[in-house]
Amino acid sequence: MCAECQGSCAERPPPMTRAAWEVQRVRCLCLAASMPELVAEFDRLNGTNLGRRGSGMELAIDDATGRADEDLRRFVAFVEECVVERLCGPRPDVG
Repeated sequence: MCAECQGSCAERPPPMTRAAWEVQRVRCLCLAASMPELVAEFDRLNGTNLGRRGSGMELAIDDATGRADEDLRRFVAFVEECVVERLCGPRPDVG
């Protein structure tokens, strides 16, 4: 019996390879981006505009200034930290 987990370690799946982890990462990112409620709440809490609200001119300014790209980077970092790492564990170093 493992002292760390009181015997449940035999029930844990083996660690993922890096390739398998990346596949799960992409799946989580796609699923999170397809959830309108999650995107809307992320926008509300972070002051971002991933939901692309606003006039055509406002959206063009967001694109031209790099705001849209920065908002997306922030969303990806949030999903990786709050979803991917909790479901799949940290990114494997090798494999």
